Amino acid sequence: MADSNPYAAPKANVADAPQSDGMSRDLLQRVASGQRLMIMSIVVSFLSIPLQKAIGPFATLIGLAATVVAIVGAVRLAGGLGRSTVARVLYGIAMIIPLVNLICMLILSSQATKALRAGGWTVGFFGAREN
Repeated sequence: MADSNPYAAPKANVADAPQSDGMSRDLLQRVASGQRLMIMSIVVSFLSIPLQKAIGPFATLIGLAATVVAIVGAVRLAGGLGRSTVARVLYGIAMIIPLVNLICMLILSSQATKALRAGGWTVGFFGAREN
């Protein structure tokens, strides 16, 4: 006798199956985490401006940390979206330049929102979560 049941439903590993737009769950998680990092860096950098007036040079370090988080978030998000290595480096460099970083963050965030919604994720003000 065979050990398998011929009437049992077939078993398939669907955890890493591509989504409808061809992006895997891992890539969508990478996009979501990169977007969340960029959003948090914007919030922290805006909070560090009044803190610089109140507590002085220590708040400048907080602003620098927010810039580093923005770089990591942009590179992670661009990688999740399938951008080339050159594009990731350019996005990382753009995060250092004031005002250009905001424009790049808006562009990347809108692309991330489209990709995440196409993958079935819910996107809110502070990032995305999986349904």
